[in-house]
Amino acid sequence: MHQQAAVSSAPGTWRQFVTLTYPDVLTATYCVPPLHFNRVPYQRVLVPGIPADLPALVKQTPAKTTTGHSASPSGQPPAPIPPTNQPASSSAQAQTHQILSRRSASKTSHPQAQWVPSQPASNSAPQQTGTTTLLPVHSVTAVAAQTVSSLPLGPKSYNAQQAQLPSSNYSLWTTEPHTGAATNTPATVFHSDTSDDFCQQYLLYNLHALAKHVAQVMFVLSSVNFQNYLNSGTASSSSSSSSPSSSKSFPRPRDLQKDNRGDFDFLVVHRHRGLLVAELKSVGMQRVHLQLSQVQDDVNVSKRLDRAVRQLEKGRRVASHLVSDVEPGLPVRTALFLPFVSRCQLLRVLTAGAPLAQKVCSCLCVSTIQEAADMTLCSDDLSDPADPWNVTAHVLSRLTSWWQRRMTSHAGPVLTDDQYLEIIGRFVGPATTVSVHCAATPRLTVEVRTQGEAVAELGSRLARLVLTPEQTDLLTRAPPLVFLTGPPGTGKTVMLVLMGLVWCHRGWNVQVVSVSDDSRAASLLVCHQIRKTLGTTAASGAGVSAGHVLFRSYQFCKAGHSEETSVETAVEELIRASPKHPVCVIMDEAIISVQAKDLVDRLLQADPNLHLWAANIDKTVSVAKLQTEMMTRPLRSAPCVVREIQRAVESRHYYKQVVPYSTDAVPSPADGFSPTVMWHQGTNHTDHHYPFSCQQCGVQVAAALRHLGVGDPARRVPNSPSPLQFRDVLILRMRSFTEEEEEIYDPTGTLVSPVSPFVRGLRAEGIPVCVVEMLHRVESIVDEERWKKHHSGGCSVAVEPVEDFGLGDLFGVEPGEEKFEGKSDKEKEQWRLHYEQGCEVESKEEGQRWEKQRQERRNEWKTKLEDMATSRLDHVIVTSDEFVQGLERKVVVVLMAGITEMKHMDRMKSISRCTTHLIIVQSEED
Repeated sequence: MHQQAAVSSAPGTWRQFVTLTYPDVLTATYCVPPLHFNRVPYQRVLVPGIPADLPALVKQTPAKTTTGHSASPSGQPPAPIPPTNQPASSSAQAQTHQILSRRSASKTSHPQAQWVPSQPASNSAPQQTGTTTLLPVHSVTAVAAQTVSSLPLGPKSYNAQQAQLPSSNYSLWTTEPHTGAATNTPATVFHSDTSDDFCQQYLLYNLHALAKHVAQVMFVLSSVNFQNYLNSGTASSSSSSSSPSSSKSFPRPRDLQKDNRGDFDFLVVHRHRGLLVAELKSVGMQRVHLQLSQVQDDVNVSKRLDRAVRQLEKGRRVASHLVSDVEPGLPVRTALFLPFVSRCQLLRVLTAGAPLAQKVCSCLCVSTIQEAADMTLCSDDLSDPADPWNVTAHVLSRLTSWWQRRMTSHAGPVLTDDQYLEIIGRFVGPATTVSVHCAATPRLTVEVRTQGEAVAELGSRLARLVLTPEQTDLLTRAPPLVFLTGPPGTGKTVMLVLMGLVWCHRGWNVQVVSVSDDSRAASLLVCHQIRKTLGTTAASGAGVSAGHVLFRSYQFCKAGHSEETSVETAVEELIRASPKHPVCVIMDEAIISVQAKDLVDRLLQADPNLHLWAANIDKTVSVAKLQTEMMTRPLRSAPCVVREIQRAVESRHYYKQVVPYSTDAVPSPADGFSPTVMWHQGTNHTDHHYPFSCQQCGVQVAAALRHLGVGDPARRVPNSPSPLQFRDVLILRMRSFTEEEEEIYDPTGTLVSPVSPFVRGLRAEGIPVCVVEMLHRVESIVDEERWKKHHSGGCSVAVEPVEDFGLGDLFGVEPGEEKFEGKSDKEKEQWRLHYEQGCEVESKEEGQRWEKQRQERRNEWKTKLEDMATSRLDHVIVTSDEFVQGLERKVVVVLMAGITEMKHMDRMKSISRCTTHLIIVQSEED
């Protein structure tokens, strides 16, 4: 009676939680967690030039196991780890010895058991003496902030600690809220951990593709630890959960004396076919590097297969027990996943060992060895390990055949909707912990159930400061004149920020220079990051006497521009700002014009001790006297995004002078999600070929953002990542298109430019939008109204302006001779008379009023651009791809041009701004 009462109360709230979290629970497939997070090993170091009270984390070589090898979580098969001369601290050696004494060569049944708390930071952190501890050249250094860096813009929080973080969310480093010596100590990671991560991700690529292809109703759960099942009595704010006392009435793993510890590598809860328990073994992954003979390899496979069978039998008993009160006799099938063993080898191993073959057949509920091999998912059925995410149609066909054989092997009771929801509510509801790997100890439980939570968590992890050995070496040497080049997302802007901090901590003034409107946002970001980090240092009581950070904006390329500055004036201003110290200049997305190069040359002449660091993706724009440094390892974006950018870099179509990415990429915390592709076609879509002219496209993008939980303040589970905010989203379109972007009114309040249909669609769905327009359009509206007033004000020479003469040339400067190319002398004279007479009818006061309005619009544009660069407002930004160079966002929506020749520009300029998840909107012509 007591058990029945509990079943009628607790599962009701769990089912409510499930239906809110997974709206299509009865019609679609869900993977939980939706993303696999890799274990990347870190250790503490100090970054050169940065105060000692701002420690960082550096990727270290995984701790050795008896296998002595590791895998690459970046999507490539694992390779042997070359020997390292890096000395380990005594505490680290003692800790590793202690761990290895408890650990066997095979995988433990509890993945988190591999995470052993490290020693306090005061004992385990390497001692620094003014230099950075560098790993050998063959390894990769990943420097990460204690919590989260905010270089990808927007407030960054880590796990459930948002309320405890400092209010300054934009500093390069933040102070960990924990107290005591054991502050966020890096967790120990083994070679076998990284191998397991690669193997797990490899299988998930194929299982995700299979689930999408078969389109059946099920939940695919991975790394389900027995101890996490119904272990929480705390519910979310959106739905209450059962109390601990009521949950005790449900069947739990602890009821089974011998099987109460362990995990399911994979557990599939199918709407109509019951449960599938699968065991994954990475045996065979290192056969080439270990140079094993066929006999040795077969013996190794046999041993691991015997262990897998025992684990599968335990998994089946536990799974049957957990659902025994829901539907007695519910089928619980078993499966073996051997992604590095061929079916031919499996048959050979089973044929050679009769006892093992009998165990495998019994476990898989088949009668023959051939049936057992057919029921096992082998390397023959999977994608190429060197290209694991590329699941081809041929691979899908083999996966589907295996799926049908395995899931229809024997019949059983069919679950009702209520029973299915009840089972799902137990495994992924608020009373069960759905955690992913954490990078530090004391371990913070990070629960990830939905795609939006996975995007938010991965974005936070990618937001950490990451450097390569070459970059740390460059910071150590700190040459005065450097030009950084490389493809997007390789850390160029990060290096400028770090070098600016180094100079500031020497007491020097740092001047961040923008040489065009296109580089203004990136320069504002660099300036903002340096100031915020310096503010954090001062607030921590470090007592550092730092220099000042100044922002300079110069216009060299626009003749007649109201803010045009001569190179001589700029040089004088920069020199005057540093009377006692070297002139320190930072230029991001810079040196793109002759005048900018001239500025650098004249600065070198004026101050031989000049310190100048500049960056640009184009390697040909550098000045000869600057030392060129190539940044080629992708650091700031998830691998799935890098693969999209790589298509533009490798095409060499528009960007022939961009250095390609390195193949030895820094391991990423996760691979990420494949881009979400939407089509500008179908019902309610306009006939215009470009999505920006379609309101329905705006509605669809708004729905996709809502699906990710963008702007949803609800935290369904206390330990889930902070939800995505509107400021984490950037919507980009081609600059060359002239669709109206934002509503613009004339001085009388009359609407002269309506908002674009796409933006209307976003706002109709409740998405707060801030549109950052092109500057020439902001100013041309004023010029156009001014011209209309002049034309109707009684010009003595009433002639129409010559065709192709832009309005921007009517005021502020007389048209250049190039404007009259191909025009007759009469047309030239008419234009000049018209231009001169138009100015004469305007009084001095009237001209000042128009110029004031023009300046107000420009100042408004500057404010919007700064808001975008620093992410001050919680709005979705809609802007041109020209203004966002050097900026990053977790979620980026790209409105493709629909023109084949411009696709590479979309990828290089727009897609490269994304760190975590891409949404691509393209028309049928694409």
